Amino acid sequence: MKKFLSILTIAALLLSMAACGNTGSTQNQEAENTPAYDTPAEDTDSTDSNTNNDNTEDNNTNDMNTVGTVDPIPAYEAFHTKSIWFGISDNQSFAKDSFIQVIFAFDGKGNVTVYNNVEQFRFSMINNSMSDDEVLAIVKDLEMESRALKDVYTEPQPQPVSLQVYTDDSGNITEEEVIKYTDDESGLNGVVINRELIVDPFVQPIYDMQFSGYTTFKTRIPDSDTIHPGFNLDTADTSGITVD
Repeated sequence: MKKFLSILTIAALLLSMAACGNTGSTQNQEAENTPAYDTPAEDTDSTDSNTNNDNTEDNNTNDMNTVGTVDPIPAYEAFHTKSIWFGISDNQSFAKDSFIQVIFAFDGKGNVTVYNNVEQFRFSMINNSMSDDEVLAIVKDLEMESRALKDVYTEPQPQPVSLQVYTDDSGNITEEEVIKYTDDESGLNGVVINRELIVDPFVQPIYDMQFSGYTTFKTRIPDSDTIHPGFNLDTADTSGITVD
């Protein structure tokens, strides 16, 4: 009888051990089959990355919004600032070999002196390091040399800056603007000449200089002005100009 009980006890012990082994195996298998939960960490990194990207995009967007946000300079303001402007014919592009029809020297006080005998002028005669006064000295010499060939020895005289705006049917929107000047030495003595101002938003490099302004009428700008605001037409309510 004792022998029989011993056998039963051993058998029960073996069954118990087997059950424990199966449970451990099952738990191990479940552990192996259960996916590792790294997703939150990856999501966090991804979120941080996306946040950084969003911030970068926001910064870029802000940069883009600030570029060129300065309003273009209207003609009246531009021509009441001391400066030199170069005019070419309508059928030319503004370039290093452009034939210069006329050069305007604005004194910043509402007056302009017009040099229209400067056919010998070339942009290669000037450079970025020269002041406007140095450029103007060259222009004056060329003007007087040309006038001497015509037996004319008087210098061009300052005249008031004159701007005229033409509006649309409503009378409120500028459609066209011209700068007017008296051409005293081109065979058109005393005749008033209109030079149309057509907006050109681009900066034109010539040699070591940069020019900005209107399609056929531009001025030198400092090379530090990498983002120059450009120039614009006047509005119909601008004081000091003629409308229609």
